[in-house]
Amino acid sequence: MRGTRIPLPLVTSFAVVAVFCGCSDSNIAVDNAPPNVSIVAPVDGASVAWGTEVEFAGVVIDEMDDASALQAYWTSSIDGALDEAVPDEEGDVSFVAVLSEGEHTITLQAVDSDGLSGEATVDVVVQTNTPPSVTIVAPEDGAEALLGEDVVFTAAVSDVEEAASSLAIVWLSDLDDVIDETPAGADGQAGFQTAQLSVGTHTIEVQAIDAGGALASDAVEITIYECVDTDGDGYTDCDGDCDDGDAELNLADADGDGYSTCDDDCDDADPGVHPGAVEQCNGLDDDCDGTLPPDEDEEDGDGYLACEDCDDADP
Repeated sequence: MRGTRIPLPLVTSFAVVAVFCGCSDSNIAVDNAPPNVSIVAPVDGASVAWGTEVEFAGVVIDEMDDASALQAYWTSSIDGALDEAVPDEEGDVSFVAVLSEGEHTITLQAVDSDGLSGEATVDVVVQTNTPPSVTIVAPEDGAEALLGEDVVFTAAVSDVEEAASSLAIVWLSDLDDVIDETPAGADGQAGFQTAQLSVGTHTIEVQAIDAGGALASDAVEITIYECVDTDGDGYTDCDGDCDDGDAELNLADADGDGYSTCDDDCDDADPGVHPGAVEQCNGLDDDCDGTLPPDEDEEDGDGYLACEDCDDADP
């Protein structure tokens, strides 16, 4: 018996292939942006006096990094690196500095953990440094002092940008070099005293120098002399010897009449002869005026003066 063939239904199978893509955050590419930087102080175009402390303040923010992961750098186009710091948790950075004179471009740069950087700039002008002022008050120009005698030096100093007490003060002698470096007081008075100046005529200069190196000076001359008895008469010019090169002229009052040869006593061996003495009939210049009265002439050669000869024309 032939078997019966039973037709099978045509079944069409469709294979559906589902492809699933799994994605995670770690595979999502996100672009890192540089830090955002702003300078709060000083303001752009600020002008400050030389020597003034300038406050610097800025804010740095980064979308990816915490503030503590950033590094901030302050620089000046004139002074170079000024400060380096890690911002606080708010992203604030600040410091204080004194800038040199000139037109500065101040840059605040922030660098994140990937090395990306952002920056901001402002321009700041620091005014020209004004030199100090200094004037010697004592001694007077042309003063004299004895060797070993104390000499007082005083000067008045000031500066528009800084306190007088912060100035460097240097006293110089062209003979003795540096003689003092005592600073000025808060009142602007600088000074000292010394008995150590050498013999000779000194040019004394005082210099006042500020923190920026600006210098002002003043000068006087002073002569230091010593007591030397050049002519050996026992008296020096320190004693009042009127001519220390002539031993005949000195302060000795040999005859005790109250007059020395320095007082124009023309005969210091005769107490009756001195300036102001009354002329006597003796043929002497008693009053030391350099002349004899006419009646003290001896004209007839008989050895008697006219003031004692009843006829000086008849010997």
